[in-house]
Amino acid sequence: MKATVRLGLLLLLGAPAALAEICLPEVIPPSTPDTRYDTTLPPDDGSGRAVVQDLRTGLIWMRCTLGQNYDAGTNRCIGDPARYDWAGALQVAQDYPGWRLPTIKELQSLVNLQCYGPAINLRIFPDTPGSPIPEYFQSTPTPPAVGFWSSTPFHEIDGRGEYARAWILQPFLGDATPAPKSNAINYVRLVRDPNP
Repeated sequence: MKATVRLGLLLLLGAPAALAEICLPEVIPPSTPDTRYDTTLPPDDGSGRAVVQDLRTGLIWMRCTLGQNYDAGTNRCIGDPARYDWAGALQVAQDYPGWRLPTIKELQSLVNLQCYGPAINLRIFPDTPGSPIPEYFQSTPTPPAVGFWSSTPFHEIDGRGEYARAWILQPFLGDATPAPKSNAINYVRLVRDPNP
């Protein structure tokens, strides 16, 4: 509901519907300003990946979507983001000791309500993919990823008594939505708790 109202406001004010990030600083204050993040942390010892710490939550995030590598000289994430089903996302997280798939609440803490396409601070998390969700429903052999997996199951039991869906953060507007665990493919951004 909040995202629908926000999109309506953005369209009403004449923001073009494009795949590039659109921000309205004169209308909506940033919910994730640059000052909220410590970008001076050294690369992660285990993975060599660039990281950033959210000073409000204390969480440490990989700056790039898995599959991309950070280039400090250009502040860009280079390469194509990898896509996984939910089991694959959980498995790849285990390849990075100390890192994990975030909860949906943790992913939502990254949403910048001032922007859409994607609704994230691109100076902190550059080159974050942000496709609009209707693209997911196009007929293609492999549907495009539309969100970032969370570790949070969607509480709806299937015929086998299992949770068949998990929550994703759809970055175009910053919405949380359930996705099928087995046949949906989505992106992964890993998180870790701060060092004690």
